[in-house]
Amino acid sequence: MRILQWLLTKIRFLHLNPHLQGLLALTTVTVLWGSTYAVVRDAVSKIAPSTLVFGRFAIASLLFLPLWHRDWQLNRRGAELSGWLLITHAMQSIALQSTTANRCAFILSLNVVLVPLFLAFWGHRLHWYNWCAAGLAFIGVGLLAHEGTSLCEGDVWAFFSGITYAIYVIRLDVAARHYPSLPLTAVQLGSAALLAGGWMWIAHDGNWVSAGGEFPWNSLLYLAVATTALAAWMQVWGQRYVNPSEAVVIYTLEPVWAAVFGYLFLDERLRFTGLVGAGCIAIAILLACLPSLLVSPRHA
Repeated sequence: MRILQWLLTKIRFLHLNPHLQGLLALTTVTVLWGSTYAVVRDAVSKIAPSTLVFGRFAIASLLFLPLWHRDWQLNRRGAELSGWLLITHAMQSIALQSTTANRCAFILSLNVVLVPLFLAFWGHRLHWYNWCAAGLAFIGVGLLAHEGTSLCEGDVWAFFSGITYAIYVIRLDVAARHYPSLPLTAVQLGSAALLAGGWMWIAHDGNWVSAGGEFPWNSLLYLAVATTALAAWMQVWGQRYVNPSEAVVIYTLEPVWAAVFGYLFLDERLRFTGLVGAGCIAIAILLACLPSLLVSPRHA
């Protein structure tokens, strides 16, 4: 945990206002998330999705074990968040068994348009630029997802994981403003590990280890430490200063990074329409974030 505290100190040393710090943290999170698709796609070819999800949450939760608090309200809220987080990761892992890393990332990122819709349904007032940014991001994700092939089962799983993740982002926004980031992250990861253990036990299909006897330890450790533990803490901390409508647009960078890593490690290439889609997402991020920097940054 000293590493996390050191990282937090370095971010603050940049002398940025809290809102900009939050934007920087969430952007870094998208880089980590973007790298997961290529890693998970390779790992689920060797072990069952339930085993992979349990392993990454179990290892990550051990890193945060000393930070558990005997705070009933914090534990209750963290347990709720862990449910949405686990469901999202579970469906994402299942999706990557039958669809490409690029396609899964792009479809999951449709949550960018779902968050504003959910917020509006619950009575929140949204600015015009939130809607414009969400619409432009939706177009960008649609262009990125278009690969000239028909939908498959993995695409459906990816779509539903986008729905559950949109709910997670909204619920996290509420919790992150009331509870310290490290203990809340600890509860989330620990509860998710317990739930994932139950899923692995129920769904056990004899595929805990690949036929060749090679367990993807390197992939599992990277997913657990970098893209689960570190990314989860940075997301909780970052969303203290960034509202959910902004955050979800920043998260649309995830498929852009997924495309980069997919190209480097899986030889998945973007065509012209994909590049146009990435440009639309970049513009959407600027449109969503710049007005808030000038008008109403969140201070905490």
